[in-house]
Amino acid sequence: MKLIIYLTLLCVVLYYVQPTVKLHSTTPSAGKHPAMLVCSVYDFYPKTINVKWTRDGQEVSSGVTSTEELADGDWYYQVHSHLEYTPRSGEKISCVVEHASLKQPLVTDWDPSMPESERNQIAIGASGLILGLILSLAGFIYYKRKAKGLNFIQSEKRKEQKEENKSEGSVFKLTISLPQNSSFPPGGL
Repeated sequence: MKLIIYLTLLCVVLYYVQPTVKLHSTTPSAGKHPAMLVCSVYDFYPKTINVKWTRDGQEVSSGVTSTEELADGDWYYQVHSHLEYTPRSGEKISCVVEHASLKQPLVTDWDPSMPESERNQIAIGASGLILGLILSLAGFIYYKRKAKGLNFIQSEKRKEQKEENKSEGSVFKLTISLPQNSSFPPGGL
């Protein structure tokens, strides 16, 4: 039994799991506070880890806060480091992770471009807008053509009626009934 416990502890001590690093930006709701970069390091073992920030190759210590190593409940750990920053054009900000499972530090550079998920949302929204405009235009054209066709049919009917009225309007049929005793014109001709 002692041998099994010893071997288990030995495996745990010799077992290394490389961390996964995710870097993202958050913007505070109030405009007075600077933006914040978050470096999240997940699924590493053993617990001891060092997370630091660099700006243009120089280590940054001000405006940095980090959590303690947090247990995931499955022998792995996670840690989060936050850097307050004011974005400047052309600067390179990186999160540097040092861990026993890594032969050299893991450097993750911050990419200030829009995340892929946001780009996808914008592309889907723009596609929906374009599709809506196309369908609206098609509906408008269909309505106009349908209305023009009805007007054409109605105007043809009106022309036919006018022509019938003209031909019938020049010939009058007048019937006058006179009593038998009377003469027309009165007093005779």
